[in-house]
Amino acid sequence: MSVYENKLRNFKYFMFMSVYKKTVKLILMLVTQFYLYNNKNEMFLRRLSMDRGLEQREGVAPPTEHNYEGPQNCVFCQIVAGKIPAMIIDENSSFIAALDINPRAEGHVVIFSKRHFRYFEEMDIKEMAEYAQFIKAIIRKMRRKLAITGYTIISQNGFSSGQTAGHFVTHIIPTYAKKRKIIDLLSTVPVLDVAPAVMGVICNTLRE
Repeated sequence: MSVYENKLRNFKYFMFMSVYKKTVKLILMLVTQFYLYNNKNEMFLRRLSMDRGLEQREGVAPPTEHNYEGPQNCVFCQIVAGKIPAMIIDENSSFIAALDINPRAEGHVVIFSKRHFRYFEEMDIKEMAEYAQFIKAIIRKMRRKLAITGYTIISQNGFSSGQTAGHFVTHIIPTYAKKRKIIDLLSTVPVLDVAPAVMGVICNTLRE
């Protein structure tokens, strides 16, 4: 075998081993990612199944880690009763609108129910209709008198969503183009990589 052929063979062997190692490394990485991805989604499905099973057996929602205060200790109920002052800007028979004492923007309005309840879905039909009309009226007033150019409506329901009070509250946070400050709250929540199979299970679960 000539020197040239020997060098060529060595070069081919070197290239083969280099590609082989890279391929093995890539396969191991993909297998690891696949395992972690499936394990994460499998844990979600198990948790979903356990939570639904608990609800079906006991007829109640899964226990939380947050103990919300009752009406007697609720700040918003105290405002409704006139025991605590607030910068109230409007009200109807079911809701009050006031300036938030910890505003995220000038004109940050907080809307809360006069009746003590915790979650959005606890509203009755009358309250639901008044809620929608009240928010619409407040936003129109903010556009007309504060010259807002946009707004974000937030209602945190449940401790896992950041709700800190046991009273249903909705925030209207205005934005102003002239201030050139964009409040894009949704972008602060990272996009979650959910497997199509899990999406299908969730979709079918909600359709039931």
